[in-house]
Amino acid sequence: MQKKVEKEKPWAQIFAVFTVSLSSISIFIFLSWPSTSIKKLTADKVSYNISDEEASYFTVVPPVASILISPVISKLNDQIGRKYTILTIGVLQIISWVLIIFAKSIWMFYLSRCFYGMAESGFYTSVPLYIAEICAPKIRETGGNFMMFVMYLGLILSNAVGSSYTIREEAFIFVCFPVLFVVIFMFMPESPTYLIMINKDEEARNTLKWLTMQSDVEEDFTSLKNSVHADMLESGTWTDLFCITSNRKALCAGVFLRLSQQLAGLGTFCAYTQVIFEKAGGNLSPTLASSIITGCLCIFIVTGFFVLDALGRKKTYITSTFFSGVSLLVISIYFFLDEHASTLDLTKFTMLPFIASISYTFFVTMGLATLPVIMPGELFSTSIKTKGLALLNIEYAFCLCFMTKLFYELKNRVGMFCPFLLFGVSCLVATVVSFFVVPETKGKTLEEIQQDLRRKNVQ
Repeated sequence: MQKKVEKEKPWAQIFAVFTVSLSSISIFIFLSWPSTSIKKLTADKVSYNISDEEASYFTVVPPVASILISPVISKLNDQIGRKYTILTIGVLQIISWVLIIFAKSIWMFYLSRCFYGMAESGFYTSVPLYIAEICAPKIRETGGNFMMFVMYLGLILSNAVGSSYTIREEAFIFVCFPVLFVVIFMFMPESPTYLIMINKDEEARNTLKWLTMQSDVEEDFTSLKNSVHADMLESGTWTDLFCITSNRKALCAGVFLRLSQQLAGLGTFCAYTQVIFEKAGGNLSPTLASSIITGCLCIFIVTGFFVLDALGRKKTYITSTFFSGVSLLVISIYFFLDEHASTLDLTKFTMLPFIASISYTFFVTMGLATLPVIMPGELFSTSIKTKGLALLNIEYAFCLCFMTKLFYELKNRVGMFCPFLLFGVSCLVATVVSFFVVPETKGKTLEEIQQDLRRKNVQ
């Protein structure tokens, strides 16, 4: 009788999510590192002697490395497991910072950025997968948002530390985060899904006991085992991504989520925040405005969870894309009038880009900033999951390179209004497409999500 009333306790899952999320803090620190470091590197001709052109490749090297290493990361997830692949991410991050500490030439910095690109690829392929496989649906939703919160916290830390310390000093500070992560995460369990895949049933059973804090997990274990074995009936080849209906739907949803996220301009918006406010003018300095926007990203990630919990993932994404698009169009209209309507007096509206940017930040963090990272780990079947995530990571790397360059070219050749017009229209188009492509996964187990994808229509 006691076994029947025993309830699952979430604390072990929460702790595991907290621990694995520590790996994400370095992702955005590395991502924004060039914005705070390039000026210092190019100005210091004594220690480094690096030109502007050489430093411009700092943003190119990581996506290229990410693309090249993605198939290897996919293989590692299936060969050594999710846990040890994620630990490898921490090691790669440590190596990257150590290279910066001892760097004397541009090639040391390129190598550091290369290791960062490999770590980023491992992160986006492995961490959402691990969270999806160890957590109950409710914790999975909370955990994904927490992971994103930690990522954007890294952006704040990068700006704060980068503006106050030298290149070598900040590397000494930032290397502490991956070291702390590796030390703590090595005590975390392997994914029970992976353990069942390699026929370690007893270890999987014990892991479920630890994650649920229950002594009797036989029902959960049997259900998970049946689900994994059913998925593993697929051959698990790359062609299964396109030939099996449920995998194809998952791939379409994942590709759309990642593409719509990049076309919403979040990455370039974060990278060029100060440039935007320098162009807009206004009462706030570009540095202060950028700091406020970055802080809002972290705060709104937390508030976005409550919206996500209330509306579900599909409705949240639709809402996020629509209102993000409207906010971007407001910014675009302001810059168009500023550049092409010289007779208009816009002095009373100089705060408009800042207000619209706050609005954009709120709505983009509600869904566009989080769901394209979280949801792919839920969508693919067990046999093909690592390959699907690797393919999406390659798409992300290509988009990141393309969108950053596109923003720069449109801004210089057409005007600042043009990239924001493109981003705004893309968001509104994504709003319509979301109705047909994005599945609802709120409150569903991974098995239930696969059952939904096997049906004719996306629900």
